[in-house]
Amino acid sequence: MKIVKRTDIGRRACNEDACLVTQWAKLTLLAVSDGMGGHAAGRRASELTVGALRECFCTGGSEQPDFLPKAFATCNRAVWQAARENPTLRGMGATLVTALLWPDHFEAANVGDSRLYHFSRGQLKQVSRDHSFVGELVRLGILTPEAAARHPKRNVIMRAIGTDEFVDCDTFSGAWAEGDLLLLCSDGLYDFVTDEEIAACCACGRPLEDRADALIERALAREARDNISVVLAFHDGGAL
Repeated sequence: MKIVKRTDIGRRACNEDACLVTQWAKLTLLAVSDGMGGHAAGRRASELTVGALRECFCTGGSEQPDFLPKAFATCNRAVWQAARENPTLRGMGATLVTALLWPDHFEAANVGDSRLYHFSRGQLKQVSRDHSFVGELVRLGILTPEAAARHPKRNVIMRAIGTDEFVDCDTFSGAWAEGDLLLLCSDGLYDFVTDEEIAACCACGRPLEDRADALIERALAREARDNISVVLAFHDGGAL
């Protein structure tokens, strides 16, 4: 398996995204978190989120079926408590999307609108569910995905790590095999790069590093105003 992570400040004053790639007991955990609440608070929220997630993963229990919901609860508690203890951080929160990789399948979870995509046999599928205002409208059939991408409230998040005392994450699982790709990203990518363009980049056959760089470069070329983060994992048939 090959993994590449990239993050770019975009046209923001600071980078409020945080990425995680870590291994323990032959398992691999990937994550992208996008902080909210202002520059300092947003950056702190995403750092706390991935830090708590890493600690949960590296202290065991990752093979248990309820590992991801418990880990998300721990991340939420860390951000929630930090905001309560420091008035300058009040209202901070973060998105979180994770993928736990096994040799033949993955388990995933998300809160917020950072995304997980699965590219397999030439087809790109969004695995995660956007917890956003426009995401809800798309699920209700009120907006098309194309209209949602242009909606003025597309960045309004309905569920996030740390904004409430408790949080529910959505969980997913899927098979993945040799030749498949998993892509975790913040909204700074998909707000400016279409799913069709993401699929074309996944399918291009270039080195994984080049594909990750190309995705970020395409977003920047569209004058992306947000931070942009990408984690790409390629199943090459080898060991994790």
